Amino acid sequence: MKNKIRTILSEVSGLPESNFADEARDFTAAEIDSMEMMEVIVKIEDVFNTTIPESDIWKLTSIRRIERYLRDIGISSF
Repeated sequence: MKNKIRTILSEVSGLPESNFADEARDFTAAEIDSMEMMEVIVKIEDVFNTTIPESDIWKLTSIRRIERYLRDIGISSF
């Protein structure tokens, strides 16, 4: 799951996957702007076949947080 999230972040931002480490740091401040983040959310919804409520988007600021969120809503593996 982490690798797929990292790939999505890289595709949207145009930055190498190595820019997106697993540790819980906020990538939205440095690597991903708000428009790109919306594109990331749309791709995550498509890839993981889910819907993320707008009220939850602010929680998804690192690979670990995205992974934890997806597991919390019942997506256990990918």
